[in-house]
Amino acid sequence: TICNEYKKRTGIEIINLPPLIPFTNTNDSKNNLRKKYNLNESDKIFLYVGSLKNLKRPEVILESFRELGKDYLKKHKVLVIFLGDGPLKNELMSYCRKESLERFFIFKGNIPREKINEYYKLSDYYIIPSDYEGTPISMLEAMNNQLPIIASNVRGINNIINGHNGILFDNNDTKSLSLAINKLMTDLDYSELLSQEATRYFNDNFSYQNFVDNYKKLI
Repeated sequence: TICNEYKKRTGIEIINLPPLIPFTNTNDSKNNLRKKYNLNESDKIFLYVGSLKNLKRPEVILESFRELGKDYLKKHKVLVIFLGDGPLKNELMSYCRKESLERFFIFKGNIPREKINEYYKLSDYYIIPSDYEGTPISMLEAMNNQLPIIASNVRGINNIINGHNGILFDNNDTKSLSLAINKLMTDLDYSELLSQEATRYFNDNFSYQNFVDNYKKLI
């Protein structure tokens, strides 16, 4: 987005080399990782990775799952894991207690970098509800781990997630996220297609090796 705006104003073509890092995938299986962290093999796990602050809009996730209802969450064995810390953590946990949703949400706080890949591997879906992102590294890592993406339709995200490689939703409308969640939960073929397209898009556009090769060409 920034490159396009710069080109429009100056007429200069910009080559974007995003600040990528080489993601490390775990070789452990999903089931073994769930046993390691005392999680049920049959749960449908949604993952959020990021700071718990206003810009990231984590409260939208809680409100959307509450809207789906406890009976729905029980039936589909839903569990949402938050990785990260921030000023909204206590407020979010208090909301869960107030709405009797504690069993469906886990707040893990900050996780060592070398352990985060295990949480991507044991999860089924990834949600990013931010108001704005630059280069959302956590979302790219989710794509690298073949997770279907549910993402807010905002700048910095919608130039990567296009509706074919993930679901975009309006983060000012909790119903929009609820519908996206239900779509993935009830249409497994669609979920698998998004997973495949997300991984393909990542490999084509955000591969660390491709980044290194392109950088070498420039220098």
